[in-house]
Amino acid sequence: MIKKILLPCLVLFFAMQANAQIEISKLIGKNSNDYSLGYGGLLKFSFPISDADDIALEAGVHFFFEKGGTDYGIADVPLKAGYKYTINRSGYGLYLEPQLGYNIYGVNSYYDPNYGNICCYHYKPQY
Repeated sequence: MIKKILLPCLVLFFAMQANAQIEISKLIGKNSNDYSLGYGGLLKFSFPISDADDIALEAGVHFFFEKGGTDYGIADVPLKAGYKYTINRSGYGLYLEPQLGYNIYGVNSYYDPNYGNICCYHYKPQY
């Protein structure tokens, strides 16, 4: 009986705290010039710890295609945690939100001659 009540309550709590967003991003670093702008989506959950401060958890997925086409590219799944600090301490307005994250899954696409012109992905750890 408790499980039947607890699960919907937890789902409702997380749904009220979540923000879904789409994003456009740019790779930086080694070999980043080989890829065009990427796109993706994310879910962000924030948990208030005071009227002006929140702890945030974010998970998403990004896709970056090679320049000149959409057949090959990179996909990754980052997981981040952050702290939201409202500057005027009211909980509204301008804020700072440093985040720390880790890419929990990353893949590169490749051409598989056994299947013809199909974009396939294989696991590649992102170090």
